[in-house]
Amino acid sequence: MNEKRYYRSNEAAEYLGVNEKTIRKWARENLLQYSRPGGKILLFDKRDLDAFIEKHRSGGNGVVFRHDYSARNDRKITELEMEMGENIGYAMWFKLLEIMGEMGGSLPKEKMKVVAYALRVPLDELLQFVRICVRIGLLTDNDDEYINERFAKECAKIKDTSEKASNSAKIRWSKPEPDPKPKTKSINPMKRLPAQEIIECWNAHAKSLRCMKLTNAIEKAIVKLCKEYTLDEIQQSIENYHSVLNDPACFFSYKWNLGEFLSRANGFPVFAGDRDEIIGKYRKSVGKNANPEQPKTRKELLEAYK
Repeated sequence: MNEKRYYRSNEAAEYLGVNEKTIRKWARENLLQYSRPGGKILLFDKRDLDAFIEKHRSGGNGVVFRHDYSARNDRKITELEMEMGENIGYAMWFKLLEIMGEMGGSLPKEKMKVVAYALRVPLDELLQFVRICVRIGLLTDNDDEYINERFAKECAKIKDTSEKASNSAKIRWSKPEPDPKPKTKSINPMKRLPAQEIIECWNAHAKSLRCMKLTNAIEKAIVKLCKEYTLDEIQQSIENYHSVLNDPACFFSYKWNLGEFLSRANGFPVFAGDRDEIIGKYRKSVGKNANPEQPKTRKELLEAYK
């Protein structure tokens, strides 16, 4: 069976032998590597946990006071147990270090009652224990507090690492997010304005086949026409086309959409010019006033305007 690789925070806490809150605190301060694939769920790689254990076992700059497997054989610890009783001095010493770590790395004299309560021992017993620690060199009397220089240095490193990680996170999250890239192709404002006016002109006169969006084909046709014609001339041609198409007195009845009208050879160019002249060209007439250019049959009409 394959060994489990990723641990949740409660499982990582059990693996390291600490409280789950401690695991989350270390992760928050970037002292323990983790990933967050599910939003709130923290996952810890077993390799990172093993590296964490090895780092502190070997005396690295960690978040806990170095507690080697041979600590019980330390001369000062042995002397402490001789004074306080077997296992009592050992347990009280490392519990006291945990409390000192929570207080910033030292033991303030004004907090002795609080510390005694936390250790669940009478105050006079704690004071006796501290006096012994000072005498054998585990603690140093520094006016208003007791310190262990080695432990104080490690706590200072922890604080410095935590502050650097916090400042780095603040800088990272304070950076403004870059503007999202536009999803649609941007159109030059000088090109957008004629196109929009031409579409509005078409829709204002069209009874059907209105233009609902600016397609690439329509945009290209407009750009091409704008090189030879003014906006007014293009709009006039549109008005002429719809005037002829909507006039029952005119024989022209071919319906085009805007793209077809602008791009066909018999579309825009045919209707460009004076309005009355264009309408007169397509006006139905009979007898001696008949338009000689008017198609006489359906076949001629299809040939002229296909």
